[in-house]
Amino acid sequence: MQRIVVTGNAGAGKTTLSRKLGELLGLPVVSLERVVWDPGWVHVPKDEVQRRLEPILHRDRWIIDGVSTRACQAADTVIFLDFPSIVCFGRALRRSLRHLFNQRPDLPERCPEISIFWGMTKIIFQFPKTTRPKILRLLEENDRRKTVVRIHSFVELRQFLATLSGKADE
Repeated sequence: MQRIVVTGNAGAGKTTLSRKLGELLGLPVVSLERVVWDPGWVHVPKDEVQRRLEPILHRDRWIIDGVSTRACQAADTVIFLDFPSIVCFGRALRRSLRHLFNQRPDLPERCPEISIFWGMTKIIFQFPKTTRPKILRLLEENDRRKTVVRIHSFVELRQFLATLSGKADE
């Protein structure tokens, strides 16, 4: 595992898992939040996102957290945090409250969580019908060429991390 994408719904824990994997495997972590957003929650146009993403994808080693078809195609491992929307909403709510008056470190400057909370809530509850099927289709198309890990619960997540911790110790 040298090129890993951690994908899933907003609030699923992509950034948290990516940081843990980065520490465990010694891989640099890139948050797509900094690729798709400019300061002040200004959305970057798609062609500019691709221009920013390409040099990252050409590196030999990385962990990318976020939803990106191109990153999934370039990865050797895709980890899909496939949690229920209500779980993601609860996590997103806690995160928003925790960062209500301060800046999340994985976001560009002037991107307060409170500004996007209601939009993010809409995304979270639409995810099962909109983005999730696209991710599943992408993973099915590429499952023979890469390692695909689908995690449905925190128990599975802990087991996955325990397995990796054992391998990292070897």
